[in-house]
Amino acid sequence: MENEKETILKNLGGEFERITTEISDKETEIEDKNTEIENNEDFELNEDDFDEFLDEIYPTSQIGSMEFYASDILRNCDRVAYDMGLSEEEDRVKAEKVEELNDELEDLKRELNDLKEELEEFKNEN
Repeated sequence: MENEKETILKNLGGEFERITTEISDKETEIEDKNTEIENNEDFELNEDDFDEFLDEIYPTSQIGSMEFYASDILRNCDRVAYDMGLSEEEDRVKAEKVEELNDELEDLKRELNDLKEELEEFKNEN
């Protein structure tokens, strides 16, 4: 009988440990996600990525036997328009990423709340 009680207590302790560890891990994930969101503010789209974006959506231009990429034409013919496009694309990508990160953060917060509820239920039962 005593051995059975010890086994039950050990199992309860293990379950408590599991839940509290998961809560701690989830809190760390939330902190990491918040840091990732803050660091996203420093995001800058580099010109190579912007050039690739432009060249994927616009066709090349043929003049005689020469072929020119849209990114080269825009960059060399109207640098102001190129820089404005780069800035707008950077803002779009950044906003998209922030939205994605915020969704992930909300999921983590929901998971944390579920774990806290599970811990409360565990404490109330035992």
